[in-house]
Amino acid sequence: MKKMISLLVVVVIAISTMNAQSEAEKLKALLDGILDLSEATITENTTVPVISQLAAQQAETTIELTKENISEAFTTGMDYANALIIVGQHTIVKITNWSDCVASGAWDACMPKGEGLIRRGSYTERNDYINNIIGVPDAQTRTLYLFK
Repeated sequence: MKKMISLLVVVVIAISTMNAQSEAEKLKALLDGILDLSEATITENTTVPVISQLAAQQAETTIELTKENISEAFTTGMDYANALIIVGQHTIVKITNWSDCVASGAWDACMPKGEGLIRRGSYTERNDYINNIIGVPDAQTRTLYLFK
């Protein structure tokens, strides 16, 4: 019985270690080629606000998104090589295709394709039009970071 419990504990630790590595790997994969992560330590505990600080330091342009300015912000964003949107303290989205977009009634704008990570305990990956990732306009802060 003790051997069985010991084996179970080892398996649980091994699985949690594998998941911890995959959390950091998910972040690095999403941000690769956009943010310089050479001086940052990305771990399974890295939070969205930490990424937000890095993005703010490295972005060429930063725009706080609202329903009123989102169309103009996206037009500006098309002139940049990379774009990230960070929502509150839980979501990071990379714009993957400005021209593949879908009309959003809530945002009154054409919302481009993106991929992102939503933190709900662990990071959940999403690949969709960004209106389905960033949600509807509300009191949450949504910041667009643009990179040359």
